[in-house]
Order: sequence, then structure tokens, then C-alpha cells
Amino acid sequence: MHRQPSSVFRRLLMVVAMSQLIGVAAGQAIETDLLALTPASGRATGSVGHASTAEFITERFTELGLVPGATSEQGDKSYHQQLESEAKTAVQFSEIRYLPDGGGEPIVIPASRIDPHWATGAGEAAGPGVFTGYSIVSGPNGYMSFTTTNDFEKAVALSLGLEPMDESGQSLWTDAGGWSFRSSPLQKATALSRRNASAVVFVTPAGAQDPGSADQPASPQNTFEFDIPVLTISAEDADRFLVLADSQGRSAAELAAASNAEPVLDHLTGRFEVTVETAAAAEPIFNVVGVLPGKGNLASEMILLTANYDGPANLPAANDNASGVAALLYAAELLSQAYADELPHLDHARSIVFVATGVGADSAEGFSAYLDTTGKGSTEEPATPPEVAMALVLDTLGKSDRGQLTVAGVNSGDGLSEWLEPMFASSYFEIEASAIRRSFGDQLMSPFDLGIPAMLFTTGFHRDNGTPTDTAASIDAETLTIAGELVSDIALEAALRADRFETDREAANVRGRDRPRRSVRLGLQPAFNDEEPGILIQRVFDETSASDAGLMQGDRITKWGDQAIEEMGDFMLQLSLAEPGQVVTFTIIRDGEEQPVEMTLRAPGE
Repeated sequence: MHRQPSSVFRRLLMVVAMSQLIGVAAGQAIETDLLALTPASGRATGSVGHASTAEFITERFTELGLVPGATSEQGDKSYHQQLESEAKTAVQFSEIRYLPDGGGEPIVIPASRIDPHWATGAGEAAGPGVFTGYSIVSGPNGYMSFTTTNDFEKAVALSLGLEPMDESGQSLWTDAGGWSFRSSPLQKATALSRRNASAVVFVTPAGAQDPGSADQPASPQNTFEFDIPVLTISAEDADRFLVLADSQGRSAAELAAASNAEPVLDHLTGRFEVTVETAAAAEPIFNVVGVLPGKGNLASEMILLTANYDGPANLPAANDNASGVAALLYAAELLSQAYADELPHLDHARSIVFVATGVGADSAEGFSAYLDTTGKGSTEEPATPPEVAMALVLDTLGKSDRGQLTVAGVNSGDGLSEWLEPMFASSYFEIEASAIRRSFGDQLMSPFDLGIPAMLFTTGFHRDNGTPTDTAASIDAETLTIAGELVSDIALEAALRADRFETDREAANVRGRDRPRRSVRLGLQPAFNDEEPGILIQRVFDETSASDAGLMQGDRITKWGDQAIEEMGDFMLQLSLAEPGQVVTFTIIRDGEEQPVEMTLRAPGE
């Protein structure tokens, strides 16, 4: 007989939640062991930080008594499912040397004082220098650091980081704080490389507020790498040679002050030598899989809980999904204790599988690889019934200042929404229950497309996502803990429920697997949680339809041709109908003004 676990489980939650919060407050458990792990190297694919985090999760699964859920190449049971990866190369050595005109001792900036960009190329660059101001391709009021006709003829380009700022170190081009899309080092280095610079050395202006937030972080899907060295140094280090190299003997602060007022482009005296040496990242990449075994006739069926644990290069470990992994480990603790209490009294229970996935902070590559091992990763129609009864995807869960939690996919199973209502009603969160739709990404859609009811949990994106400011100190431990409790409650009820939920193939806004794949790729990333009408562009990828058309981060798309775009569903519908080679006129809002943008659509991969 099935016994309702609610009262026992909720008492257990209260005890564990209190001890966990005490641990977090003392700087233990979630904060220092996971979120702040390997802060120097981040958790980029193939990095030492990635391997260290995988090992930490493995140790935690072992402590909780979870059994290994993967199979090694030798056929043995293991916690690690090794994955293929196109891991980036790692910088082994970097150096900047300046040789003044007329001789004298060279000025050397050593590797310990240099921050290589995550997309830096390797090699040696030697020659004259050119100061390119803020290296702005196109800014407000006609601000342009250079034109399409400038050719830097293999010179080493010295560029200020960020964009024109006021005396307090805040951008002159934004009203809401932070930096505009024009400050991105990626855009600047790309522009300088196209103008034949042999290397780019960014100088961070002294006094700038939150300078690291201007960068667009690396992702495992983005294998882009510059052909030239791209490095960053401090204004203090730059002054060692700038006062000699600048024609007027100006310091970095004086050059920044001049560039704040108007574009500055000036050739420097002397000779610069820039060296970057790289080596292939050797660390293996894993999913970490632990299983809480079930019992009886239901033991062969699985409830999956998953979250990504890797992240962008050169950032602290507490990036986008670190809070999801922390909630996953907390849920594993709660559920392992609940099973220890409950299973002796039960005849049947599903196994609960915890999958901490690698390869992609924003994708489902690791999760899809695990689904392949269950026999549910093929493009054929899923077997009936599938082994996996439900998938719970834990996304960003540590940044809610308003007590709101979005749960996407509540209609992915027949009767699922009604079943969830009592648990949602008793939760601390104000829950936004959302229908499943492709705009929530492959991590949610991959299991659904295979016939598995799936839900994604998130407290939403925030301005710190994927930036150096997204550290352990910025995670709200109480929010994370309560989210872990809710997910644990849902997982336990689903594991002990006699019947499984059948996938609702008519769920709103979902295209079935028998429909063709999307035939065009625009090359832009929308801000999914934006609440204003239209589609706010969060990122534009290089060499795509969007970049060719001149779309920019911060633009808002309000029309696709003559079709109004009010929300993501409108946008995805038009995208599904689009064809390669089609010319579309978008209506966008940029800097408060409406304007048309013409785009020629490309097929994926073109």
C-alpha cells in the first residue's frame, strides 16, 4: 500500500533546513564547499575547476549513500559518465614587454599581472603600438574610435576597457547602472583584429565600477577563439610604459579622461612584444550520477533531478547554475534521509536519480548524454512506458528577492498541474506556473520530446549571471534552501505515487518530434524573463544573420514583418515559419526610438 509521506517528510525538512541554514551562515556546506570552489579557475569545460567540482559532488553523493549511476568504459559501475568535449586550450604563459625608443631597460609586465581573455589566441606579436581609446565601433552622438578604413598594420593595440564614464566610474551611456553592450571586450577585440592589430592589450580604467561585468562570458558551446593575443592589465601597470610611449607623456588616467570627452586615436613610440602560450586542457569531463535505489515493482522506474555544474572560463565558480547544483545536493540529502525513513514501510518506490551535468551552463548536452544511457535518447518514438517517469530540472535558484519561483512545464503530464496545486499552495514562494514551451531551452525540452513529463525550476535571471560578481556572497541561502525543499517534496511524492503521469503531447506551444527542425538560426539570445512587450535581445552572436543586420544587445524586437511580437510565443511562431534566404524587416526599439532593421535569414551552420 502507498503511504502518504507528507507529515513525516515535512518534519524532516524542518530539521534539515534549520541545520543547513546554520551551516551556510557559518560559511560551510553550500557556500564554501560548492559555490566558492576553485574561484581562480572557474568551472570551464576541461578546466581543473571543472574536475575539482565533479570530485566534490562525487564525494557528497558517496557520503549520502547514493549508489553509482553510470557505467565506465570497462563496464563497471561508476559515479562518472565521461563526455566528449571540445575543451578550450588553457593559457600556460603570458608576458608583455615594452622597449623604449633610444634604448634602456625593457619594461616587463609578467604573467602574474596579466589577465588573459577567455578567447585569447596564442602566439607572439611584436611591433609598434597604437592607442585606440575605448575602441568603440559606434556609440551615441556619433562617438567612433575608428572607422572601417583604419588599418593598424600589425601594431599592438592598447585599448581602454569599458566605455566613457563619469568621475564616479559609472558609464555615461546607461541610466540603470552597469555597462552597455558597447563595452564588451569581445566586440572591441573583434573590431581591432579585423583592422589587422597583431595583439590587443586592454587597460582597465582606475576607479571603474564593476569592470568585469562588461564581458560576455565563455560557454562550452562557444568554441570561438581569437587568432591574436587578447590580454587585460591594470592602469597602474600600463602607466609603467604609457608615460614613455604616449606622444604627450600621458598616464592611463589622463588618456581615459581625454577619451571620456571624445574619441582618441594615437600612435605610440617604442616597440611592444606580447607573448601568449597555451596548451590543450587535459582534464576529463563528466556527468556525475548518483542513485537512490527504489523498491519493489517501481524500482526500475526513475525520477530524475538534474542541474549543470560547469561554467564560463575565468569566472568564480558561483556562476549561473551553481545554485541549481547546490539545491540538487540539498535535495539529495533530504531525499536520502526520507527514503531511509520511508522505504521500510513501503512495498514499492521509484528510484531517484541525481544527475549533475557537465558540458554547458545553458544547454542540455550533458543531460541528453545521460538520457542516451537510459535508452531514451534516440530520435525514434520513445518506448512505452519509458524508464524515466519524470524529470525535474534545477536552474538558477539562489537569486530571488521577491519570493517568486517559476516552474515551467506544469502541463507536460496529463493531470500534473492539478496534482501540483497543493504543494504549490503550501510553498513559501509565489509560484508562477508556466506551460511547457521551447523558449525555456533544450534542458526542459529534451526529456519532454522523449515522452517524459518534465519541469524546470528557476528564480529567474539577474544582472550578475555569468559575471565575476556572481559569487557565493551574492547567493541567497534561504531562497536556495526553500527551493530545494519544494523540489524534494515533488520528487518524493512522484516517486511514491502508484501511477505515473502520461506525457501530454498536446501541451501548448510545443512542436512534436515529427515536425521538422528549425530551418533558420538568427544568432541572437533573447532575455526570456523580460516582462515588457516585445523580445529584448540579451546577446548577439558574431557572423550570424543578427550580427550582419546590425542588431545589438539591448534592442527590443516589436514586429516581425507586419506581425506584432508581444511575447516569446509570437516570436517562436514566426521563427518556425521562416525559411533560409528570406529577407525580413524587423521593427526594433533602440535607445527609445523605433526603427526598421532588414535581415537576410540563414540556415543553421551557414
